[in-house]
Amino acid sequence: MQAKEFICVAGRNCPSISSRSSRSRSSSYSYTNSPTKPPAKFTNFRLYSTDSRKLQSRLLTNWKYIPIEVAPIAAFRVLRKLTELGSINPTIRSNSNPKEGNLKTDQDFFLIDAPFPPMLIQADLDGGLKGTGTGGVWEVARLAREIKQIAGVLEVGIFSGQTGPQATAAGGVGGQRPVAAYFGMPDGSVSVRNAIQ
Repeated sequence: MQAKEFICVAGRNCPSISSRSSRSRSSSYSYTNSPTKPPAKFTNFRLYSTDSRKLQSRLLTNWKYIPIEVAPIAAFRVLRKLTELGSINPTIRSNSNPKEGNLKTDQDFFLIDAPFPPMLIQADLDGGLKGTGTGGVWEVARLAREIKQIAGVLEVGIFSGQTGPQATAAGGVGGQRPVAAYFGMPDGSVSVRNAIQ
């Protein structure tokens, strides 16, 4: 391994991962201060480990929402914009004790849980579907870009796009999509899903 390479293995608050190894992350701490999101921009090789509940054929089938970190002052405008993009009843995440109000990340930001219909995969796009948001149906990377453009959004809980090796080959630095995901199965075995290159 070259000195500039970084291996990222996530074991806590692991993502939901689709067959194309895009991922959606759900946690109660700040994505902007997350141990996995910022290094994504600098990694050449990323791995994820999680349990079998997170294995799905496409994002948003088992875990129905995308977590989005937002500035509190912009939360209600972001909710409105997410609804315009097709999210079904996006909500600001609350504490388990309602008297404590909205859940805040360790950086005092809010998390919005934005349900969308299941994401399209490459086979859908190859079959002629557009994934441009009609009826709230999106292709993963396109939706992530649209959400990131909303003023007040700090981070989107989707890791998609290029893998580290793909970004490096294109002359870039790092990549967000993992090259592999390891799933602990109920029988004790491990199932591996590799990114489609």
